[in-house]
Amino acid sequence: MNLNPGGKQAILRGTTIPTDDPNIPEQLRGRPQSMVFDESHPLFAGKAKGVQAVLEERGLWTHYSQKARKAGKTNLNLRCKTCNGPNVAKDLLKKSEQLIKEAEANGFSLSHDTSIKEALATHPVPPDCEIDL
Repeated sequence: MNLNPGGKQAILRGTTIPTDDPNIPEQLRGRPQSMVFDESHPLFAGKAKGVQAVLEERGLWTHYSQKARKAGKTNLNLRCKTCNGPNVAKDLLKKSEQLIKEAEANGFSLSHDTSIKEALATHPVPPDCEIDL
């Protein structure tokens, strides 16, 4: 399951919110939970949900965010720049390689630097993310 909704991830089957987890609010326990956004969702209709959406629906995102705040820590952050940087770099390199192959298939030549610039133009790096290419 991806952090964010949609993308290239398997569509998981629906499930039931656990009844035996004391951290899940009583009113949510035992309710069915779809792993796909319904067709009325304005942005992600029919797309797979991400980890954050699933945790929010189970009341766990709020629970663990409050628990962290009480302990003097920051809220949950699944977009850590230390962890995210290498993934962004991998994605950019993959996109760069794809652009080079497409250019060569069409009889053109594309340098690595130019392909990285093209990849950055279509897939900008989040401002808080540090990458090393």
